[in-house]
Amino acid sequence: MEQALADPTTWDYIREFFLYIYTSINLWAVLVSAVAAMFIGALWYGSLFGKQWMKLMSLDKKKIAKQSMPMWASYLLMFVGSLLTALVLALMLAGLPATTINQALVVTFLLWIGLVAPITLSSVIWEGKSFKLFFLNNGYNLLSLFVTAIILVSWIKTGATPA
Repeated sequence: MEQALADPTTWDYIREFFLYIYTSINLWAVLVSAVAAMFIGALWYGSLFGKQWMKLMSLDKKKIAKQSMPMWASYLLMFVGSLLTALVLALMLAGLPATTINQALVVTFLLWIGLVAPITLSSVIWEGKSFKLFFLNNGYNLLSLFVTAIILVSWIKTGATPA
């Protein structure tokens, strides 16, 4: 590991990678995408499916109030996660390149079906969670990824090409 980090080509790669992010990714679109994902989550787990989600999770307001993490910290961590998701999706879309909404939606669906859905399926297999909860959570995951992809591809930096 030390030898790999000492290798000048490693640092060149890291520098080029961050330069690629700066020149190819619209960071405002990443930020707006993260805010949109948080808004969708508030609606999804609030007024739309909040009661169902709480029932499927065996939660009530008292249990939620007793969480070990303050609510502001939960939202902050979720926002950071949403930023990372948007950034990685932006890198994938720029690197392919997927420049239309249809292309972005196809790529996003493939990433969801190949990465997100199988990983979250483990909660059904190993944690005893219901398929209803799996579909409820993954409905949010897919919708927020689709909205993120639409925002990202709509705000592609002009003239940006993959390295």
